[in-house]
Amino acid sequence: MDNHWVVPYSPYLIWKYCCHINVEWVANIKGIKYIYKYIYKGHDRTTMEFRACRDEVKQYLDARYVAQCEAFWRTMAYEMHYISPAIYRLDIHLPGMQNVTWNEDAAETMNEIAEHAAAKDSTLTAWFKANAVYDDACNVYYQDFPTQFVYSKPKRKWTPQKQGFAIGRMYYMSPKANDSERFYLRLLLTAVKGATSFEALRTVNNQIKLTFKEACIGLGLLSDDNEWHQCLEEAGLMATGYQLRVLFVVILTDCSPTNPRHLWDTYKHRICDDFRHTLQHRHIQENPSDEDVWDYGLFLIDRLLSQLNRSLKNWQDMPQIQQEWAAAMMHSNRLSWLNSVLHFSTKTRDLLLMSSSRLLNQSQASPSFSMVQVAQAKHLSTTLSAPLCVVNSRLLYVLHPLALHPFFLWVVVLFTLP
Repeated sequence: MDNHWVVPYSPYLIWKYCCHINVEWVANIKGIKYIYKYIYKGHDRTTMEFRACRDEVKQYLDARYVAQCEAFWRTMAYEMHYISPAIYRLDIHLPGMQNVTWNEDAAETMNEIAEHAAAKDSTLTAWFKANAVYDDACNVYYQDFPTQFVYSKPKRKWTPQKQGFAIGRMYYMSPKANDSERFYLRLLLTAVKGATSFEALRTVNNQIKLTFKEACIGLGLLSDDNEWHQCLEEAGLMATGYQLRVLFVVILTDCSPTNPRHLWDTYKHRICDDFRHTLQHRHIQENPSDEDVWDYGLFLIDRLLSQLNRSLKNWQDMPQIQQEWAAAMMHSNRLSWLNSVLHFSTKTRDLLLMSSSRLLNQSQASPSFSMVQVAQAKHLSTTLSAPLCVVNSRLLYVLHPLALHPFFLWVVVLFTLP
């Protein structure tokens, strides 16, 4: 028996309140959860079993248990708990992108719903109007506004506070979200006072920026990308093109660079240094230009991002893919397969021909599609997406799904040719 068996307690608190008080050290959010767990976990309950009853529904009765202390407390109508101070949840939305609710049973068209929503202010747009009306409001940040003003939901407007106290809480916004502009809008709201519109928030040194992100950069609220430039610079000296592309994707998704377009323009030569040879060797493009090489690099980066359920479109300032590289790669893979099959040795061809011939169905092995006739064909298309054969002035068309290559059929056709 030692001190580990003693529940933490305060002798002074026990003496003052004459009751058991458990003392907890609040060092993280778990302490708050511990407190609210007892408030919102529900009432004490009991389950009674009636063995004489054969009805399975009535056999168990889920009842609420109320002890004497709680029964007396509720009978006297004492407060069970209260929360202080009041908390205002402050809206953060882009222009015209606030949440809209409506009654489905009401006979309103979508145009009428949009008009009614545009006429109603959110806490953010009402803050803009309050800054234009009250002089004192221009000296208060958006998140501190509930400490001096009260928001009326029926009237949807802020008015000066006469009594009481409240605090504000802005919704969390992630910089990695598809609409990362809301994150930069939230950042501006923590640093700009007295804004009367979204344009006023984007104004830096009497110049209206195009995006909230540019406004944050102009105000010095965002750090530069020197560490990511240094990272790519050092990796470019020893890493391969594929490794650089993976590193660039990691920086995009996990590090939230301020200007990813500048990172791409600076290091795209190293990221795509092996693509010119790749495009030529795989017969995707015989003489690719620099723009083709960089666009192909963006295509492969987008494929890496797709594995993380992302896309280049999530970064609006990044250049987008201009060409259809997926179709070009599919066609190149088919030609590569055809060339590899044609360069098999004689022994390998005979073995493949013997094994593949056994896989032909009745239609493919019928006299109308005889391999002997195919061997006498005057023309054979090398396009696997539309295999055509001209046999004795007859056109034979092999139909198959685009994603399913009839390998065995092509082996028989190609290896039977003289």
